[in-house]
Amino acid sequence: QPGAITGTTTVCQGTSQTYTIAAVSGATSYTWTLPSGWTGTSTSTSITTTVGASSGSISVTANNSCGASVIRNLAVTVTPLPSQPGVIAGSATPCQGTSQTYSIAAVSGATSYTWTLPSGWTGTSTSTSITTTVGASSGNITVIANNGCGSSPVRTLVVTVTAVPSQPGTISGTSTVCQGTSQTYSISAVSGATSYTWTLPSGWTGTSTSTSINTTVGATSGNISVTANNNCGSSTVRTLAVTVNPLPAAVIVSGGGTSCASATLTATGGAGGTIYWQGTTSGGTSTATASTSQVVTASGTYYFRARSAAGCWGPEGSATVTINNIPAAPVAQAGSAVTFESFTANWSAVSGATDYFFDLSTDPAFGSFVSIYNNYQTGNVTSLAITGL
Repeated sequence: QPGAITGTTTVCQGTSQTYTIAAVSGATSYTWTLPSGWTGTSTSTSITTTVGASSGSISVTANNSCGASVIRNLAVTVTPLPSQPGVIAGSATPCQGTSQTYSIAAVSGATSYTWTLPSGWTGTSTSTSITTTVGASSGNITVIANNGCGSSPVRTLVVTVTAVPSQPGTISGTSTVCQGTSQTYSISAVSGATSYTWTLPSGWTGTSTSTSINTTVGATSGNISVTANNNCGSSTVRTLAVTVNPLPAAVIVSGGGTSCASATLTATGGAGGTIYWQGTTSGGTSTATASTSQVVTASGTYYFRARSAAGCWGPEGSATVTINNIPAAPVAQAGSAVTFESFTANWSAVSGATDYFFDLSTDPAFGSFVSIYNNYQTGNVTSLAITGL
């Protein structure tokens, strides 16, 4: 029987190992037997082998023409390389700057783990989990399991970093505005933003989650601000300072109603501005006629409005006028039913007349009048019986 086999009894899978015995007197060859999965052959006193995955026995016999010796055995234990770690658990779309934890299940036979992070990320670990602060770069998180025999195949998780949106660009829109006007403010779209938050000065109205906002200007100056948002948070705020110019006071117009031939309209109020005549135009902005009094000769609704030095128009004032035209003079016609004491005066009807007033005189210049017939109201008739002459 060969002597003791010399060589390592606890070996790493995949390594090269050599086992030997002393020469046996009279032997002409040797037969080596290896554990399943090991490779190597020899007929001499030594054998070099590549270790497989299985533990077992290395055996050898010494041979000559008369036969083979009793077997010599050496029990060997194989330490395998760690298996590839399982799937890495953790967010594949983390937010920049957040703290994230990634982990794997323990790998049998592993004594430590090596983690690799994308560029700019921070965190270290030799265990089955790692806590990291997410940097700006997307990339791969990898881990391998280690023991005294080496390292496993790498396990990889692809991660895509979502950053907080950048600060929006300059806000476009008028920075000096009139109270009560409608104004639109806007920014360019911000990469990665899914919504926008607008803030208006006190008393202004309007809402939006897009890149523009339509607003009605209140009485207060202040700041319009906007942030760009996504699921990772909100950007630095962008601000536009706005100054509100107040409106002049409302104008009050008197002189409306029903008039003959013409009416005089008078505008008062309008404090804080100059009053302008707008004619029959409602909402007018004409500065052609600065006036607080106008004579009108046609029926209709007429408007005055005050404008401030800053160009802000106040509430308009109006009055509605109905103009009745003066009737034409009636034409006297020949009298009828004439006697020494009476006659009937006749005249032509006048379009639009509702009443007539009669004068009777013996003086062609009407310097004096007969009896009661001075501006005598007849009613809506075209003749009058004159008696008592």
